Amino acid sequence: MGRTGRRGGYNGPVLTRYTLLAACFALAALIGSTVACQSQERPPNVVVILTDTLRANYLGVYGYPKETAPFLADLAERAVVFDRAFSTSSWTAPSTSSLFTSLYPSQHGVVEGFMMRRKRNNRLAKQGEETIALNRLPAGVVTLPERFRALGYATFGMASNPIIWDEMGFSRGFDEFRRDLKATADDFVEQVKAWKGRLQQSSPFFLYLHLNDVHGPYEAHEPYYEEQQDWLEDRRARYLSEIGYVDEHIREVYETLNLAEDTILVLLSDHGEEFRDHGGLTHFTSLYVELNRVMMMFHSPPMGLDPKRVDSNVSLIDVLPTLVDLVSGEPVVSAEGVSLAPILRNDEASEALTDQLRRRTLFAHRLPRYNPNPYWGAIWRHWKVIERPDASLEAYDHRSDPIEKRNLYSRDPSQVPARLIAALEEFKTREPVEAPSTIQVEVDEELERTLESLGYVQ
Repeated sequence: MGRTGRRGGYNGPVLTRYTLLAACFALAALIGSTVACQSQERPPNVVVILTDTLRANYLGVYGYPKETAPFLADLAERAVVFDRAFSTSSWTAPSTSSLFTSLYPSQHGVVEGFMMRRKRNNRLAKQGEETIALNRLPAGVVTLPERFRALGYATFGMASNPIIWDEMGFSRGFDEFRRDLKATADDFVEQVKAWKGRLQQSSPFFLYLHLNDVHGPYEAHEPYYEEQQDWLEDRRARYLSEIGYVDEHIREVYETLNLAEDTILVLLSDHGEEFRDHGGLTHFTSLYVELNRVMMMFHSPPMGLDPKRVDSNVSLIDVLPTLVDLVSGEPVVSAEGVSLAPILRNDEASEALTDQLRRRTLFAHRLPRYNPNPYWGAIWRHWKVIERPDASLEAYDHRSDPIEKRNLYSRDPSQVPARLIAALEEFKTREPVEAPSTIQVEVDEELERTLESLGYVQ
């Protein structure tokens, strides 16, 4: 596919052909013919698979002592694995919005999750109805699928988390988008098989799959489940069995679409899960590392992405500009994140990018369930600072304390880099890109049952 002599890189002309081809397909969509585009080299397909609630360090790839996801482990040997990838929040709506926009939650405005409150006002109570106020993605921000459709891609998406739906703007830019609250990983595989012919005919295509199996309540999937007597350990065992179950089906998707050929595959999680690490369960509060460290892997042998481990701090906000850069060579000027393409391709700009990532501060935001004041997080090099809703600070040095158990700020604030705290204070003053908007959505019985099973009911 026109690789240069540089290890794993593409030269300018190839990127230019991809850019021209994208323009060709965009024009073809207007005139109803793609004949003129067929003679040019196609850009790679792009597949993004996000496993909701997948805690990174519960994978063997990220250091778990037992192999919980053998296919992901095998794939990691043939992929670029980011060891220090972080989410922008610890629940799905803000995190996925950051993935789709390359903006932080306080910038894109989607700061609340999908929570139903039992307390109703009198009018709704008399009608037997309930509504949920949902944040919406900014209308003026171009989303990940919208960008790929503009580049001439056919865009397909499927999600089983109730948060990823039309009303919040997540379906914008998809030619076909399915949201099925009952869908398991089995159903995702079947849908991919049903789409296979159309995907191949539509090449290049962009496919987004958002699997929710690993989210609670956890099922015990054989043969991955090993019953434990202790309730917490058994809870963990069920969670790990969900990981094994999803891993098996990601393998099926990979084989069904032959993703080793002409494809950029990105594997992500949106946030993690807590098992009393800091006294809590699930992911309803805080920004500790078990919740905001995520899986991030890029796999594309045809694009020359040679396998390696990268220990630079990266974020979900980096995925959009990276993918757009890889397929078109164009920068995304509105992105808060940066393109990781030079590191992925190991080209001459990788050293400068590594230095840029070393100097950069990453941020996170989390709005608690019962408190209007948020948690804030900031990460710089091996340091992490968390500001709690009461404005108290915590600081952790990941070199000596990767699981964030020793709050150095409470022991000696002078140990904590002042520049990190200053960066967080400056970031908190930034305005959203648009005035945040909300929509009221009525809850029917099916949605209420789903929300209750996921713990989204107060």
